[in-house]
Amino acid sequence: MGVSKNIMKSMSAVAFAAGCMLTLAQPSFAAPNPNFHIYIAYGQSNMSGNGEINPAVDQAQNPKNFLMLASHDANASKRTGSTTQSLKTGEWYPAIPPMFHAFEQLSPADYFGRAMVDSLPGVTVGIIPVAVGGVSIRAFLPDQYAAYFDGDGKSFKGWAGDYGGNPMGRILELAKKAQEVGVIKGILFHQGESDGTDDNWRNNVYKSYKIIIDELGLDENEVPFVAGELLQSQGACCGSKNGDIAKLSTKFKKFGLASSAGLQGNGKDPYHFGRDGVIELGKRYCSEMLKLIDKTIDPTAPAVDL
Repeated sequence: MGVSKNIMKSMSAVAFAAGCMLTLAQPSFAAPNPNFHIYIAYGQSNMSGNGEINPAVDQAQNPKNFLMLASHDANASKRTGSTTQSLKTGEWYPAIPPMFHAFEQLSPADYFGRAMVDSLPGVTVGIIPVAVGGVSIRAFLPDQYAAYFDGDGKSFKGWAGDYGGNPMGRILELAKKAQEVGVIKGILFHQGESDGTDDNWRNNVYKSYKIIIDELGLDENEVPFVAGELLQSQGACCGSKNGDIAKLSTKFKKFGLASSAGLQGNGKDPYHFGRDGVIELGKRYCSEMLKLIDKTIDPTAPAVDL
């Protein structure tokens, strides 16, 4: 019996030592990775992508350190341009346009991400892309979206189907998944052509942001909200609303405004930026975001590998 006890003690000691060795062998850095900066991008058509895609420039190779968390399923053959990349909801991919819907084109979020990577060596950028052309801000409010898509937003219901019919629900679903591997650093927003941009609109925009903040356990003092101005070139529909969009600054703790001054439209309609305008607007979103985020890079964190 004494021998048996000694054997048991020896086995326990060996197991303990082995456990210690296994613990030491594990990576000392646990997810989420602080150098994986993730941004939520939402709104209507100028966010979802109306700049012309140049496949040789935008799709020919994977952008460096720039990823997207697919918000919808899409077969490569159905996506605009000539990409061979198919998408499955909830999976990470190189951020190749179109990101928001298979039929869309280039979004400001595309060149926002590329500019952020260029500005912050050592950081990987991720985008959560959820936008629906033509919709009111009500499409992103949990207590209003269903009635909206069954009422005056009925014509956009099909596009919202890419997001399970609930755009905010899809944002939250993906963002919670993203928090397992990275850090939600900020929010990009472009919407307003379909709304009055009055104080009721501003309250609803803030409400949509606050839903994200609360559901994800984030801090308003740390997660900036950057809105984009509407097209204001000659013949544009909605540039007169930009003063009211700027008033969003009164609602947020950390707010940035990406100017649309000097940006040209697509020459086809009074609503949408052309390719050059989309690219420049994305870079302006980047400039605004860089003023607001903590740019500290953790040298001990491993490279992002999903």
